Amino acid sequence: MGQGKRESVYKGKYIELRDSLYSASTQQQINRLTIELSQQKNITTISDQKKLANLQQQLIAQHVFQKRLTISIAILLSVIVILLVLGYIRKVRFENLLESKVKQRTLELEANRNELQLALHQHRQFIQHVCLDAKGITDNLTGLRHLADLDITDPQAREYFSQIGSINNRMFQLLNQLKEPRFGQDT
Repeated sequence: MGQGKRESVYKGKYIELRDSLYSASTQQQINRLTIELSQQKNITTISDQKKLANLQQQLIAQHVFQKRLTISIAILLSVIVILLVLGYIRKVRFENLLESKVKQRTLELEANRNELQLALHQHRQFIQHVCLDAKGITDNLTGLRHLADLDITDPQAREYFSQIGSINNRMFQLLNQLKEPRFGQDT
């Protein structure tokens, strides 16, 4: 038995040695795998952090671009609004100036119209006065012609007085036409 016992002791020691070798190598492999896994995790984490940092930089760049674009558009719109306001102010000033010129011209035209109406009225009064004076003269001529018809017996003299009468009648008609207002004239 000595040998069986020995064999069993050797077998136990062999198993123990083998287990310790396997467990040491397994432990080394586990440690190595753990280190590799943690290195891969670290590499992945670093890579993810770099990607995240790149995305953040891109996002910041986009925000900066958007802010610059927004500011540029705001400045452009401000310039357009200022130009529109200035154009409107100029238009209002021009319209006011034009309106004042139109009012001034209207006043001038009204003054001219009043002067022309006054001159027309004075001219008509003058014509009526002349017509009345001329009518008085023609009435005198008519009366004298009738008296002359009664007193004069010479036929040639009567012919002359008859011509004077027809001229007098024609002059009387012209005077009446002068006194009447013409079409398109104010009365």
